[in-house]
Amino acid sequence: MFDIEFINETIEEGGEILQLGNITLGEVTEGFTASLSFWSIKDYQKQWLEAARRLLETDSPSAFISCMYDPEKANFINWWPVWRTSPFAVFQEQLFFMNQDSEDEEGKSLEVRFSLTNPYASVADWDSTHCEECRKTGVCHRPRLGKILPEQDVDYCPSEWCVQLGDIKDFVSRRIIDWAT
Repeated sequence: MFDIEFINETIEEGGEILQLGNITLGEVTEGFTASLSFWSIKDYQKQWLEAARRLLETDSPSAFISCMYDPEKANFINWWPVWRTSPFAVFQEQLFFMNQDSEDEEGKSLEVRFSLTNPYASVADWDSTHCEECRKTGVCHRPRLGKILPEQDVDYCPSEWCVQLGDIKDFVSRRIIDWAT
């Protein structure tokens, strides 16, 4: 099962209106809050359908944005990058830090820019999200906490959820009808 949707509840926090939502990945459902300061509910729904269609049409990464702010002013957005590994889609929940400098494995400085016209260009390569041992073996044996603990010198990988691509296709078919009104 895959779904991402808003529930009929909003909250106000710090003068900002937030819409509550859920993402269902297999048997797990996670809640999220989406800011309505930059995008409307329809904007989110449009992006989610685009992200799902992208997974079904290409081998390129995709992402479901769960909290969007103005990229010109924001420090970060919340999103769920996803990679197609037939017959599955593999999801990670992430904060994407806007316009941040980072380094690749060779220590070269990379400037990461987010674009509303193609947010998927900012999705990192799936392998780069895993520790070196996992990348070498292709099998992740480590706890997935998404951080390195310096005192233990252990490299942890991020949590991931796998969903069948057929569930993504069902989502698109169902939501095209639901969100058309």
